[in-house]
Amino acid sequence: MNKKALGRRTIRLTLSGGLAAALLLAGCTKSNPAPSAEGSSDPYDKLPKIVSVNARDNGNIASEEGNIEENRWTKWINENSGVQVKWIATPPTLGPLIQKLNTLVAAGEGPDLFVEANRPFLSTLVDNGALQPIDSYIDKYSTSYKKYLAEHPELKEWVTFDDGKMYLAGVMRAGTSGTIVHAGFIRQDWLDKLGLKMPTTADELLEVAKAFKERDPDGNGKADTVPFSFNIPLGLGSPIQGIFDTMADKWHVENGKPTYGALTERFADSIAFNKRMYEEGLIDKEYLTDKNFERQKQLWVTGKSGIFLGTTGDIYNSYKDLKKNAPTAKLAPIAPVSTKYGKNGYNQGVGLAGNMVGFNKQMKNPKAAVQVLDFMIDKGGFTLANGLENVHYKISNGVPAPVDPQKNAKELNYAATYNLLYNDKGSYEDLLKNPNPDPIFREIDELRAQAGKVILSVPFRRDFAVLPSTQEFNQTMTAFNALVDPAIAKAVVSGAAYTPQMAAEDLKKEWKRLGGDKDDQLMNDYYQKKKNAK
Repeated sequence: MNKKALGRRTIRLTLSGGLAAALLLAGCTKSNPAPSAEGSSDPYDKLPKIVSVNARDNGNIASEEGNIEENRWTKWINENSGVQVKWIATPPTLGPLIQKLNTLVAAGEGPDLFVEANRPFLSTLVDNGALQPIDSYIDKYSTSYKKYLAEHPELKEWVTFDDGKMYLAGVMRAGTSGTIVHAGFIRQDWLDKLGLKMPTTADELLEVAKAFKERDPDGNGKADTVPFSFNIPLGLGSPIQGIFDTMADKWHVENGKPTYGALTERFADSIAFNKRMYEEGLIDKEYLTDKNFERQKQLWVTGKSGIFLGTTGDIYNSYKDLKKNAPTAKLAPIAPVSTKYGKNGYNQGVGLAGNMVGFNKQMKNPKAAVQVLDFMIDKGGFTLANGLENVHYKISNGVPAPVDPQKNAKELNYAATYNLLYNDKGSYEDLLKNPNPDPIFREIDELRAQAGKVILSVPFRRDFAVLPSTQEFNQTMTAFNALVDPAIAKAVVSGAAYTPQMAAEDLKKEWKRLGGDKDDQLMNDYYQKKKNAK
């Protein structure tokens, strides 16, 4: 993870209905000619070295820097990689991104390289023929990435599919930096003012939230605080589900058999926790319609909220605004609280570090695409993470240290968008080796280091890091996932008319209706095969 990037995006699996059409179109394309036989002329050497890549437009590029398609870093890549890389802007979230790709594929303008962190989505592209195997290209044209593969055999499980072929490129996570996906933070100054202790159980967390609501922690004489805020839905795969060890979009081994997360016996209790937050006024009543979480962000940065749950990016990116509006604010990470089921961590990253890269079946020059991968492994990834030496960073105490954090905030942080393959081997503790010259950024580094220690102290249960990649399997989960958030929302707002238990039972019925029994059997076979292979 880029040390100076103040956050890390997190991607939920929310596939739009347009996916099927996009993939059917992609599946009808013709494959490229295989690399030429030894001793013959290489057909790709005669083609222009041009490769297109999709890039999420997060709206974080200053106007004077350019735009997502052309800026200092896109120019630097083209000047140093030997390949002309064209960036295709796509929306920042997965559902709209897929709709955009649908349009591009239909027009025959899909990117040569599909870049995404969500493996199930890429698996569906593989199953529908949108992506092609890359084994022969890597073997013939790569030097650096091929060497990396040889040094990291554990990567094969992630990038190889059921037919035994490799369809993706990626790198493995090496350090702890960037491992945190979900987190909890609390206003430590509010705890101190009200004489409260850091909550360690789910019930204590709610009691602290009630105190924040009723005892005027901001001292303005008004009961206008909303204890909880967040930047992701409190539905599919939320931090609440992590605490209750029942992540809706992940598989758990229950009584010796794989069970999808929303089907565990604990799932109703996670919904009940959300319902209590809502009914007791501990959360903004309009949170279900706050699709971009703008109201949640305003509650946090204006000092009207005291407990944050979600991904860490908004915490670090908004820290400066929070301190401006509430100069005495002091934040502390909340270790995952225990429930009657014990203690389980927030969602943590494992295995692959960030993005995976797939080759479009219609790609004209895969040799040039491999050259881009090698460039990223050689030096591109490090530079896009740290900037130019003596301009954006200098090496001190063995790690890159920012020269000017304000300059980096404008010129460097958005470069992570273009970092196709980079694995930061650093740790959260590395953030403290070089005290940041800017006091606000120094406080952020200290908070990140503290969060790394506190949040990672509680392991996150992940029974399956890699899932089967068959088309039917992915389609069933995708259809079911679309039903989870509405069921939770209905239970949260309906009082006694629709209880968490009723929502959980309805979801089990929907799973069977969608053919989930077949997924259960496939996962059980997969699980037994992996057990026997050990």
